[in-house]
Amino acid sequence: MGTVLTLPKPMSDPESADWIAALSEGSDDATQRLYELLLRAARFEVGRRRSALDGVVDAEQLAADAAHDARRKLRLCLAEQGLDEYLEAA
Repeated sequence: MGTVLTLPKPMSDPESADWIAALSEGSDDATQRLYELLLRAARFEVGRRRSALDGVVDAEQLAADAAHDARRKLRLCLAEQGLDEYLEAA
């Protein structure tokens, strides 16, 4: 039997708990969902700051790179310390 996760209150609903468990198991589907959420958030932030970018960079590429880097960092953190420890530190 695997590690039992202790979820913080905001993630105690069954759907979130299942997704967190799938992430901790390295599920490709869960990781892809995470990437899509990160990309959506990055696009929002890039759009919000677009005037400051003044056309210097490709906004879509910047958002994709940010989402990719965030997903990679999360995967490394999970591999090093496990999900419970990561959530406690976050």
